Amino acid sequence: MKIEWSKYLKEDPNFSALTENQEYINVWEIFLQQHQQELNKQKEELILVGGNLTIEAPHMILEYLLINNKSNTIKDVEIGVTLFIRGEKYFKGKLITPKERYADFEPNTARLDLIDFGSQNLEDAILTPEDYELKIDYCKEKQSE
Repeated sequence: MKIEWSKYLKEDPNFSALTENQEYINVWEIFLQQHQQELNKQKEELILVGGNLTIEAPHMILEYLLINNKSNTIKDVEIGVTLFIRGEKYFKGKLITPKERYADFEPNTARLDLIDFGSQNLEDAILTPEDYELKIDYCKEKQSE
């Protein structure tokens, strides 16, 4: 499965150290290989996998991989999430990946991206998925309005 960074991140020179780091993508490729059987069971779905959560005030950045297991190309994605930090609800809401900032999302591809949740009164830290829970309420193609 092809993995790429989101278009807006690749185009921003401030993120070049991250987006040009092939080792980072290699780690995600290994993860996908290890979970291929599970992913194959989720055909015709968009799948979101959370990575590390880095807190550096005033930001709290979640790295994530979005997988298009659907048979069609997606323009906009809408994701409903609830984020828990060490068992406490921190955020509940809707995230949208607008097509102006993202390339078309082809079938059988994965896209690396970042979400900034803001760090209201949290200490700087790097949290692994064991320290937080990202509950995906839904992940779907956003319908045109």
